[in-house]
Amino acid sequence: MGLLFRGNLRLNVLNRICVRYAAGDPDPQEPGSYQQVQWKRFALDFDEVPPLPPPPLPDPTPEIVEAMRDMNIYCNLNGIDLANDIEEYLGGKDAVASDVCSRIKFKQALGVLLGRATSLYRHDEGMLDKICLCYAAGARDARDPRFFESVQWREFACDVNRIQRQPYLEGLQGEVVAYPQVGELGEEEPLIASPISPVLGTHGGGGGPMAGGGGHAPAPMLSNMMARQTFVRRVGAAAANRQAPPPQMSHHTSGTVRSTTRSTTRVGA
Repeated sequence: MGLLFRGNLRLNVLNRICVRYAAGDPDPQEPGSYQQVQWKRFALDFDEVPPLPPPPLPDPTPEIVEAMRDMNIYCNLNGIDLANDIEEYLGGKDAVASDVCSRIKFKQALGVLLGRATSLYRHDEGMLDKICLCYAAGARDARDPRFFESVQWREFACDVNRIQRQPYLEGLQGEVVAYPQVGELGEEEPLIASPISPVLGTHGGGGGPMAGGGGHAPAPMLSNMMARQTFVRRVGAAAANRQAPPPQMSHHTSGTVRSTTRSTTRVGA
């Protein structure tokens, strides 16, 4: 129980639970108690306990709204994620199990985050008390009945964020892709001609500017794999096309076509 509730249960409460769910033989070392506890029955009863009603929704006054607007501007200029930073101050995600914290802790968190010695922001103590009263939760403080024991810290932080946009903070919170891949930014994948996976009208097909003869152009590749023999044949054809010398052009004279290539056959040989 101490590990589950992180030491927040008092010893007299634990003793009452052990007496209520007692089992086994009496404990001779502690008269009036027993050596065992019905832990399963306690766990089932614990799960059936109805949760407490949520605290009332806050209704900030115009004065509080203006103070929260100043906090919004300050958090934006300094890159402060108020909800996340308050949660980290209270112990982090693993330790914080509620959106409500004590009033003292709440004021300390705002003092650390927004009232540092090197900070230009100065919050008023009276305004903090008004905020705590507006976002109150829990029972009345026995030592000061004017206030409540707890404050809705997450609701307050979210309201500060919603006062107005925080473009600089939003830019810091956004995910930046250092090396975006094709298609990650919404653009279409470019169509690249390749001798291995020919595109219609470019290599080896009829009707294209590089067509070598009348034949049908191969269909575009629909897979990243092909047969080994096909792969070897296409790579060889591509290499041969790159190494072959360009064909010699013919000269057109007076409507007749003469070839510039001389015959190597001798007459009368």
